[in-house]
Amino acid sequence: MFHAHNLLMRNVKFIVNEKTRLKVVQLGQKAVHAGLRGEIETDPEMVKNILDGPCNPIPVYYNPYELDRFVMGVRPVLTAPWVYMTSESNKPKLRVYGDGRGLKYEDSHDPYAWNH
Repeated sequence: MFHAHNLLMRNVKFIVNEKTRLKVVQLGQKAVHAGLRGEIETDPEMVKNILDGPCNPIPVYYNPYELDRFVMGVRPVLTAPWVYMTSESNKPKLRVYGDGRGLKYEDSHDPYAWNH
């Protein structure tokens, strides 16, 4: 196991365990119940290309007390081609990178949708 301050993942799925989320909300206690599933990008050149590329990063937000899923803006998001994770003020920050391919919203079956 390791600790990283920054991490780039590809082919990402946003996961929330609803049963545990409800318990968190009900008890007001923290518990691990949401996260990302994907592949960690380890090639430094690829990381640089994605982060310095022409696409503007879009923030992803999740708060179990306000939402039951991850969102980009107001739209629930299921998958993303690239997600960059970092920590700012001891809080995780997630940003989606890419041109829309691989991005899938809960309310859209169009994997090329990039409406934000």
